[in-house]
Formats: sequence, C-alpha cells, structure tokens
Amino acid sequence: MLKCQTILDSSKFDNFLRQGSEEKIVKSEILFLFYFFILKMSQLVVKAKALANKVVVAARPQLEEFWKYAKVELSPPMPADFQKLKKTAETAKNASKKDVKGQLKKSGIGQVTVSEAWLNVLVTVEVITWFYMGEVIGRRHFVGYKV
Repeated sequence: MLKCQTILDSSKFDNFLRQGSEEKIVKSEILFLFYFFILKMSQLVVKAKALANKVVVAARPQLEEFWKYAKVELSPPMPADFQKLKKTAETAKNASKKDVKGQLKKSGIGQVTVSEAWLNVLVTVEVITWFYMGEVIGRRHFVGYKV
C-alpha cells in the first residue's frame, strides 16, 4: 500500500503531467487509473489477509478436535486388531451354531396362525408397492429411465 502511494506522489508522475500534450494526458489518465487499481488491489489484499487470519483463529479449536479424533479413528488397523477380530469372529461362529436350533424354537415360526401370516404378506406387499411407487416418482416415468 505504501509503495502505491509513493508512486502516485512521485515527482516523475508530476513532471509527466506538466508536459501537456493531449496524448500524454490520456496516458496520464490511464496511468492514474492503473495506479489507483493497484492501490485498491493492495487494500483488498490487506483485507483478505486479515479475514484469513480471523478464519484461522476461529477454526483452530475445531481443527484441533478433528485431528485428535482423526489420528485415532482414521489410522490403519494394527496386526493386533486383526487378531482380536479373528477371535471375535470365531466366538460368534461357535455361538451361532449352538443357538440356531434354539432360536427357531423360541421365535415360534411354526406357531404363526394363518391370519398373522396373511397380515405379514399384506404388509410386505405394501412396503414393496411403496418402494416401486417411489422409483416411478423418482424416474418421472413408468417404464425405465428417460435417456
């Protein structure tokens, strides 16, 4: 900003204006507009730097919290994690083999009446119908997508 003001106030610019021909006056107006543009741009840069500093200060706490969780949650798995996962999968597999027959008896699939089964079929048909109606509305066409 100071550089632009010294250019505008410089003696070379004043001497150039004093020479007086019309062509030089036009040139001087162009130079004045150019220097004015540089002055405004330098002021804009100063404002942009101040705004960027404010944004950095305001965003710092959120970014620190994000990085704290990102270091833990976004890190790749360690070999110990794979071993723990393998043990968990094995215990779940063994538990599911034992419980399948017991769960079928407890759930009462064989105890459903005809009216309950018919009600379940109607609810399933309603859900499927609403799904396909949503597809038709989304496509805005009954058959296929308009290509």
